[in-house]
Amino acid sequence: MTITKRDIFSTLSKPEILDIARRFELEVTGKMSKEELLDRTASSERVELSKILPILAYESLKATCKDLGIVVTGREKAAYIGALLTAATPQGKPVPQAAPRAPDDYALELEVEPRKPRAKQTLYRHLPLW
Repeated sequence: MTITKRDIFSTLSKPEILDIARRFELEVTGKMSKEELLDRTASSERVELSKILPILAYESLKATCKDLGIVVTGREKAAYIGALLTAATPQGKPVPQAAPRAPDDYALELEVEPRKPRAKQTLYRHLPLW
């Protein structure tokens, strides 16, 4: 049994589908219904499962596999991605490899210098007032 992109997307929430469509620069709006978003994303050739699945959260992948009846051995995110890609690939065709997860648009790389030890502070006593 081959599972389609639409089957996988139908298990996701509307905000997740909207995020996928925007990442692939499809013409969508937040006012569209879930069915309209499914039509746009599932029919688009730009949207590839091997690029989408690594973006999804572990819980979404787990719920998708459960909803579609896909049995997954292992608890890693990669196991769920591999199972979904295998189920979505027709027999006789090679299973595409999942794209490495790109850093989020909002991720920042910071270089932090090691903290310097504080210098001892000397406390001075005030001279008594006369």
